[in-house]
Amino acid sequence: MTRFCIHGIFRSGTNFTRGVLEMNYVCRAEYDSFGWKHSPFPILSAGSRLTLPDIPSLFVTRNPFYALSALFTYAERNKRNIRSAADDGMTAFLSAPIVIFDGGAEVSPELYFETPVALWNGLNWNYLSTVGKLPGRVHMRYEDLVARPEETASRVAEALGLERKSGVFEVPQNRMRNLGSNMHNAQKFQTDKAFDMSKTLFSSYGTLFSEEDRALVLNGSNRDLLERAGYAEFMDRVARGEVPETV
Repeated sequence: MTRFCIHGIFRSGTNFTRGVLEMNYVCRAEYDSFGWKHSPFPILSAGSRLTLPDIPSLFVTRNPFYALSALFTYAERNKRNIRSAADDGMTAFLSAPIVIFDGGAEVSPELYFETPVALWNGLNWNYLSTVGKLPGRVHMRYEDLVARPEETASRVAEALGLERKSGVFEVPQNRMRNLGSNMHNAQKFQTDKAFDMSKTLFSSYGTLFSEEDRALVLNGSNRDLLERAGYAEFMDRVARGEVPETV
């Protein structure tokens, strides 16, 4: 049973990713290899008493528009883990500071970002900066897993050293539950509500952004990070006024 950890910002698709991998591979995905799955890795000095765990890690990203649309709807209804201006609309949300924390822990520190775009930049930069520096660190775009689940999962599994289960490759057909760290019964992963594939398309989530909102995201997204994560061309197409359905 191979253990690995999943990291990603809020609503980056970590539960769906975990579901696909645990349903099809002999593995156990965890969310707490070092602290919290939504928090950055710390910088450790050469003489630090702490060390990064040797458990492999999978970093899941969504393109900035997809990630921020999901984060916006999440922040509107969930006050336990986020403080933001989401209740005042998308433009206010994108323009104001955002604070994230683990609402399930009474002593949780808080992470402050000037804007949600800065959060996307900061956390994803932190995650991807470990790829190539430490063994067993893998980056995956959530959009790729949704569009090509078996092919994408196979690439990730090979990098993490996961053994394939026998049988037909399974893809969740219903929405995923909010999977807890100790929940590994794949038969209980899915809700009874169908997974709406149309919501993964830019033509759906892109409508949440006005022209002003799009400019905030396009101008605020770090170009080097977009290149590294594979979203540069996608963002260029949005800037040209196109409707890019895939990355």
